[in-house]
Amino acid sequence: MCQVTSNPYSDPRAIMLSEDAFAAGSLRRESYARPGKLFTADQGLIVRQVGTLNDEALKRIVEAVVGSLKNF
Repeated sequence: MCQVTSNPYSDPRAIMLSEDAFAAGSLRRESYARPGKLFTADQGLIVRQVGTLNDEALKRIVEAVVGSLKNF
């Protein structure tokens, strides 16, 4: 999983997620995916799904995560 927060924390790799980044649902505020902050989580910890990213936003995040791993 990739951290999503309402604050970019001066992270130059943070990817803004506005309402138009979602194919369905939303986070109700401008948020940021931080591809350098990856973690694992058990599926049982997920309470609900609030939205689905559109293909373009998901592609940008995946490319940023892969780029971060290549530079690791």
